[in-house]
Amino acid sequence: FIIVLLFGVMAFAQSENYSIKNIDVNTEYSDFGVSYFGENSAIFASSKKVKGTRNKTWYLNKQPFLELYRGTVTENGELIDTELFSKKVNTKYHESNATFTKDLKTVYFSRDNYINNKTKKDDDGWILIQLFKAQVNEDGEWENIEMLPFNGDEFDTGHPTLNSKETKLYFTSNRPGSMGLTDIWAV
Repeated sequence: FIIVLLFGVMAFAQSENYSIKNIDVNTEYSDFGVSYFGENSAIFASSKKVKGTRNKTWYLNKQPFLELYRGTVTENGELIDTELFSKKVNTKYHESNATFTKDLKTVYFSRDNYINNKTKKDDDGWILIQLFKAQVNEDGEWENIEMLPFNGDEFDTGHPTLNSKETKLYFTSNRPGSMGLTDIWAV
């Protein structure tokens, strides 16, 4: 009976069909890190060039810096009407990978170690990735942007995601105590 039940479960699990497609909003540059923002919007990171702006080029791969974008999710999974997510959250350096509280009033996101118009480099001269938090005001503008207290100037901390109860924030880091080059941590 158990063997028949296991085969039945496996057959049903494999009968679900999914398709993966390259959506139209993708570019020749880096596009990744999608997070839903309400029911019909998604936030994603992209280093696409934006008309009318002066994107600086990141010297390692000759791509513009990453910015966070917002788009409307269509019924067939496309992202349309994309625009920059926030002039206050986006800076002249990298921003990526955002996660939101269920009430959409708090965002956690990755950014280069840049705050108050100043960058901070590690001992080797690199600007590392750090985690930031911002809150939305009554006008829908993001404010109170602050670095999270468990960042460090000598290691990367990024790629945040909240658990379903919003009691833990998961992130990646190559901080001391990591078992691999980069591991998943939680606070």
